[in-house]
Amino acid sequence: MNFFRNRCARGALIALSGMIAPALASADWVWQNPRPTSYDIWGMAFADADDGVLVGEGGLVMTTADGGASWTQRDGGIGVEGTFNRVHYIDADTIVAAGAHSTLAADSTGFVSRSTDGGATWTVSPPLQSIVFADAYFSDADHGVAVGGDFSQYVPTVSRTSDGGVTWDTQDLSGLGYLLAVAFTDADTGFAVGYDFGASLAIAVATTDGGTTWQPTALTSDQVLNDIRFSDTTHGVAVGNAGALFVTSDGGASWDSRDSGSAFDLHSVSFNGATIVVSGGDYVSDGAVIFSSDGGATWSPVAVTGSPMFAAFSDATNGTAAGSGGALLHTTDGGQSWASLNTSFSAQGLFGVAFSDVSTGTAVGGAGLIVATKDGGRSWHVQNSNTAQWLYGIAAPSADSLIAVGGDIISYDHVIVGTDDGGTTWTDRTPPDLLVPLLSIACTSVGRCTAVGMCGTIVHTEDAGVTWATQRATDCNAQVTLESVAFRDANHGIAVGVQTILETTDGGATWNYQQPPTGQDLRVVAIVDADNAYIGGGTDHGVVLHSGDGGATWTLQRDDIATPVQGLAFANADEGIAVMLDGSIMRTHDGSAWVDELRTISNLYSVVYPDSATAVTVGYSNYNAAVLGWSDRVFGNGFD
Repeated sequence: MNFFRNRCARGALIALSGMIAPALASADWVWQNPRPTSYDIWGMAFADADDGVLVGEGGLVMTTADGGASWTQRDGGIGVEGTFNRVHYIDADTIVAAGAHSTLAADSTGFVSRSTDGGATWTVSPPLQSIVFADAYFSDADHGVAVGGDFSQYVPTVSRTSDGGVTWDTQDLSGLGYLLAVAFTDADTGFAVGYDFGASLAIAVATTDGGTTWQPTALTSDQVLNDIRFSDTTHGVAVGNAGALFVTSDGGASWDSRDSGSAFDLHSVSFNGATIVVSGGDYVSDGAVIFSSDGGATWSPVAVTGSPMFAAFSDATNGTAAGSGGALLHTTDGGQSWASLNTSFSAQGLFGVAFSDVSTGTAVGGAGLIVATKDGGRSWHVQNSNTAQWLYGIAAPSADSLIAVGGDIISYDHVIVGTDDGGTTWTDRTPPDLLVPLLSIACTSVGRCTAVGMCGTIVHTEDAGVTWATQRATDCNAQVTLESVAFRDANHGIAVGVQTILETTDGGATWNYQQPPTGQDLRVVAIVDADNAYIGGGTDHGVVLHSGDGGATWTLQRDDIATPVQGLAFANADEGIAVMLDGSIMRTHDGSAWVDELRTISNLYSVVYPDSATAVTVGYSNYNAAVLGWSDRVFGNGFD
């Protein structure tokens, strides 16, 4: 069940190993963690024992040439705003993937993307307005049937093409819902399943004229039906939510319910010779691959880590299961055991990142997580922080000297940790009189740092955190939380927080309040030079503020961003990057106009320029620490 399926099925109309180092579509951003991806995987197919393809959220397309043991990312042509829901081989070279840019509203669009070179390159069809394609069947390169829904009316749809998807003839079916899967047993006979949320019943329809007309079948269920497949003209399987499973042995004239042995929502059906393979899961971290070797009479679930949306075999013993959060599993024993192909250094999110030079960087996050890179992000290694407290801010005035701050914003527990050996050892440097968590820290030189945090607290150190002096005392009644601090030199600094800008011109001895030109909360500040500084933030939407006079006055540069700006960084007065809580990345090339560059399926919290040609952003993505890197020197597997 893909994004479209999951949202709808649950009433959503309410509601880096060396194996793969993919570059994200539309920009030279590279996943550094997790790898190969954190995007949900929704569909998979194999042409033979070696060659296969999988697709998913974020425009994800990957191919394999070794039976699923390793995968290579491809550009599917739709960008990260789109989702591929299913993929099928027409022949060894020709592959078609069905997908959508789905908002669950009338501005949704459906499309197919086609490869004629075994998945190496893809060409997307013109979009079909208001339609979402969940699945498609092509009898040849030109003639196809796609099923889904029209989200201007919320009705199930069948669309037919005779020119490879350039144009479509769409018909609405009865009901209030959508179709999720389609399968044909010959050129004329086909079946489609889905859900009618108006009637709270499954949709199951059939055609005997190649998709021109559709009639209800004998298959009935009160569960969402997610997939239907046939091994030949008479034997088929349909699966759905809550373990629903049905089999037919008479070409769909009648269907019998079977005990799948699982309560998971079941998402896909495939065939491995005489063995039927079904997959399902909880959409998070647990699932099962379920096998039947007696035509569907009995079923044997095999528990797997990860929630597989699809499982397929390239031969009798080698198979791949893939699904939520980019889970990617491989078996070499026919599915009795599964090994993960994913790598991730942590399931905790990352909230701050700092680089001392283009190669040496450190990021901090939940439950005391500290990770470091010495190769510009190609690899990251967990360090022992000696704390279980969440860490929100990190400063790296040198490769050896670093300080991180954090705590618990609920209980007000607080911590400062530091290192003088590049993170080999981290020691506690929390002053005894600190009362609240600190959220951000900035250093103007080795040893000389200022940190800000809850209740308006500002503290300063001249000796790398061995001792701390209070510059602004904690006052939870009269002062708001400060979320970010930055300095351009030893004297001039800016701190921002909840509808607050504070400026110092004397190294923090005094801090002066400035009235922001917005009522939105302010979350991050970046000082570019003596004249230019920027503030990002937001409460119900995102904003960017600019100062051209060193922070004396501020203007509202952007007041129309969908979600709050959480991270800001500048390489120079022109080149800057902003990251948002919805995973969006914006860039400016003139310090004024901001352009949407990329949207990831992540929450992004911080961004930094290690040098003028590289950038790294960190956050949280599908139960993994998220690290993405950009460079104008990207070659192949990452940063050069």
